[in-house]
Amino acid sequence: MTLETAGFGAGLPASVREYLNAGYFQAMRAKRDDKSLVIQDGPIPFSQTVDPNWTVKDQGSRPTCTAFAAVAMMEQYWRPDQGLRESLSEQFLYYQMRHTHLAEIDPAPKHDFGATRLSHAREVIETMGLCATSQMKYMKKLVTGIDGPAPNASAVTEAENRRHTRFDYDDFREEKDRIHGLAILLHGLLKQGRPVAISLATFLTKYNVSNWKSGPAEQRGIVYCPLDKAVDGTEMQETATDGHTVCLVGFEADPSEPLGGWFIFRNSWNSYFAKNPTTAGTVPLVPAVGYGALSASHLESCVWEFLSPK
Repeated sequence: MTLETAGFGAGLPASVREYLNAGYFQAMRAKRDDKSLVIQDGPIPFSQTVDPNWTVKDQGSRPTCTAFAAVAMMEQYWRPDQGLRESLSEQFLYYQMRHTHLAEIDPAPKHDFGATRLSHAREVIETMGLCATSQMKYMKKLVTGIDGPAPNASAVTEAENRRHTRFDYDDFREEKDRIHGLAILLHGLLKQGRPVAISLATFLTKYNVSNWKSGPAEQRGIVYCPLDKAVDGTEMQETATDGHTVCLVGFEADPSEPLGGWFIFRNSWNSYFAKNPTTAGTVPLVPAVGYGALSASHLESCVWEFLSPK
């Protein structure tokens, strides 16, 4: 598996694609001096060394990023004060997400190609729960089909012990619904010890490469958006192309970033993302291979859906 073939899976709503355009980003640039948007509350440290066995998982080429992000969110939320996190099954969650009531009445764009929403993950976790990986293993590649195998009775029964019913959730399919100060809100959730799964738009560089698969992302885990002043001078096309979902786990303050810093996230592309994380003393400091960083400006402007347990 390579970064080039890594899957996405968060179907970008047509309405979001419509408003994420050059005019939108021009308006967002004009807000850079708005002090009410700046995160003032400091860093939120994250270190993988607390649990070195919690290595980043690999979705392969399948469109399962939303399930991976939601599982990472719950693994982090349910982590014990001492000891190792429990490994939960992305295959269980993804299969059930594809067959929820919400998936029927409010399917994700590109549903026929495997895309899902965080709202689907919420429904499954609330009503069915999550089973352990030992009950149902994930397959990075399928011979046929999209959904993969259905869970057996043992997995379904075991999952019932891991239901969770309290979440903060929102989506912004229309520009008028967006929250002024979204980055501050998400930072506040992390500050409470609550990981956050986010779905956000992807863009192409001037070389027609996804911003999630560009050189800075592959090597250092830094994913730029059209608002960022990319250190390598890469220019972004200002039209959203697709969507990806990741789990936020920390925040690094940076006064040179217009809205105050960088969110640290856990991706689902294993070791072919962020192969050489930034070294100590640099900002943003990506904590380990497979993790990454998104500017606060990126989240403020490009997230269209989020989910956080409480």
